[in-house]
Amino acid sequence: FRAYHKAYRYATEFLDPCVRSYFVHHLGLVRYRQKDFASAAELIRQSLKIGSDCSYQRSTLDRFMAKQGSFNSLILAYHKLGKLDSAVYFGERGLQYIEEGNLESSDSVYRRTARGVILGNLGGVKISQGKLLEAELLLKESIRINDREGYAMEDAQSARFKLANLFVLCGDVVAANETLDLAMRKLANLDVQGERMQRISLSADQLRAKILAMKGDTIGAFGYAQRYHSKNDSLEKMEVELIATDLGSVFDSIDQEMKVSELDRDGRLKTIYLIASGLVLLFGLFCWNRALGLLRKL
Repeated sequence: FRAYHKAYRYATEFLDPCVRSYFVHHLGLVRYRQKDFASAAELIRQSLKIGSDCSYQRSTLDRFMAKQGSFNSLILAYHKLGKLDSAVYFGERGLQYIEEGNLESSDSVYRRTARGVILGNLGGVKISQGKLLEAELLLKESIRINDREGYAMEDAQSARFKLANLFVLCGDVVAANETLDLAMRKLANLDVQGERMQRISLSADQLRAKILAMKGDTIGAFGYAQRYHSKNDSLEKMEVELIATDLGSVFDSIDQEMKVSELDRDGRLKTIYLIASGLVLLFGLFCWNRALGLLRKL
């Protein structure tokens, strides 16, 4: 936090809007990780506004990725806030930007990948709105785009998880089970590690519990539910310190430290200037006295 905020202050004072937009967006993502979704949405919207002044000397791909990333982050933040209409609004804006964004023909993979990611996240919002048919179409298109080499294959499996959950809601146990199994097989071939894999495993256990419960296998469902809650507790413990951190206070403290540092630096400079001035004055008096002595001799 400290290093990032100092870098942001530097970027604000000396660097172009593209870099400032990047820092504000990522501070928003930190807020998102803290589950402060309202602050996350506010910061990410700020990053979009700052990015609108982005220099056209920057590469078109850099600008494209930054802006579509902001739209995608806003879908997620507003979905978490339960502001589903806002999530859909920014999703549609993101899709429009992706369609109209100025990219080189060699960068077409990025355009298609970005479209697939936003469609997947919009599909999740549509599930929350109860618009299951729309959600199914969006999720299947997201999977069709990104479930291949050179595209966002991990994100395609995230869309498959949402699709499996949709089938659970529709009561289609067979489709839900097949979709989840396929997602897990695909993920086994990808290099997914650490916390990301823990979260995937958590979602899989939750879905397995729902599917087994629908099949009438209460013992199996109970086992997966226990695994889910155990893993969820572990992840929540990992996040306690992050969630509890008051970034506003941290940043205010950093700003205060920097002001004190600047005052201390100014004080040292003033001391140096005073000493230097005193030495110059003494040297001037010495030269003056020396000159007067020579004049008297003449």
